[in-house]
Amino acid sequence: RFFGGAYKSYTTSNSKIFRINSKDEIVSEKDGYAEGIVTMTNGKLKKYTVVMFNGNVERKTLNPYDTITTCKNVTYKLNTKKKTAQVYRINKKKSSIEIQNTVKYEGKTYKVTSWKNGIFKNNKKLKTLKIRTKKVNLPKEALKNCKNLSRIDLKYVSSLKVDKNAFKGCKKKIKVKVWVSKAKSKKVNKAAKAKGK
Repeated sequence: RFFGGAYKSYTTSNSKIFRINSKDEIVSEKDGYAEGIVTMTNGKLKKYTVVMFNGNVERKTLNPYDTITTCKNVTYKLNTKKKTAQVYRINKKKSSIEIQNTVKYEGKTYKVTSWKNGIFKNNKKLKTLKIRTKKVNLPKEALKNCKNLSRIDLKYVSSLKVDKNAFKGCKKKIKVKVWVSKAKSKKVNKAAKAKGK
């Protein structure tokens, strides 16, 4: 099978170049390139590309498709199976960014659990970072060379982990405000400030 298994549906950028009929046969009326997204029966998405020549597949690729959604100037990569989200890309023109605890996509809720390495690296516009996740895990070089970053707001945080190079190249003093219960405030605030120096 072209898609490597049973599928529910697919899209094609050019149905004259590539499409599949009801008999699961490839139909091509002219040579060229086409691409699209296929939904497998297990719910996974794949992106395909294909080059057709004389009615035959000359070249094709088939790879996992990253589902993404954007909320408040932040783009999240979604894991549709685990219902989790990764902070994947941010709007580098904004001076204030807010990371959500959860994001919604097509009626489903995804919990934000991780950040892409170097997500804010060399961002000179960023001044305020608001983090609303319960578990904060700042990866290597997450905020490297964010020279104008002066404030971090941590709300709902219950667990804090920071890579030793997460703040490399930042200001020596970053104001950290922690919005948590009094019992946890002292411990979390101390850890956050230590990493911000």
